[in-house]
Amino acid sequence: MDWKSFIASLAGSLSWPIVVIVLLVVLRKHVAGLADRIETITLPGGGKATFETKIEKARQQIDEILVESDSARPQLPTQAKEFPDRELVEMAETIPEYVVIAAYADIEKTLIQLARQLGQPITNQRPVPGFIGYLEGIKLIMPEASDALIDLYQARNIATHAKGQNRISPGQAIEFLRQSRILQEALQRALVSAKKNDQKKIDPTP
Repeated sequence: MDWKSFIASLAGSLSWPIVVIVLLVVLRKHVAGLADRIETITLPGGGKATFETKIEKARQQIDEILVESDSARPQLPTQAKEFPDRELVEMAETIPEYVVIAAYADIEKTLIQLARQLGQPITNQRPVPGFIGYLEGIKLIMPEASDALIDLYQARNIATHAKGQNRISPGQAIEFLRQSRILQEALQRALVSAKKNDQKKIDPTP
């Protein structure tokens, strides 16, 4: 039995809160440190509806980013094989929450790299949202990217805590994945810019 089949069997035989715990243990290499940073939240109107609101807000911000960068908006694939993250898309059918956790874990990994590069570590005193605001303040990311990152951060927390009929849908998870990959590219560009700025300080010659 491969890891995807194992997780699918867990989803069918265990209550959802137990599945989340098992995921965080079995798949800890993808979500290292995530459990310590997930915050307790309330879900007015239900987790699925609140999640949808967050990713819709993020989508609007991301559309602004793509328009300003003169990029064509990536289309949502109609089949899993068309998507570069095929395994995650396949997982969305069984455990959409895992797709959200894994996608945002990649964003957090890049945020941590940026924090180290800038000498601004992500701590309890400056959690992820605070550092995202810092990146906007020093103009390494656009305001739209900052807002979208915060929305996805909150959506990730909602997806992790939602239970029963409030669990997110596979389509919502795939849309979250699409948005996260666009923002991941923006953060990677910010990381490259930060490294270039440091190099200029070391070698100020034109």
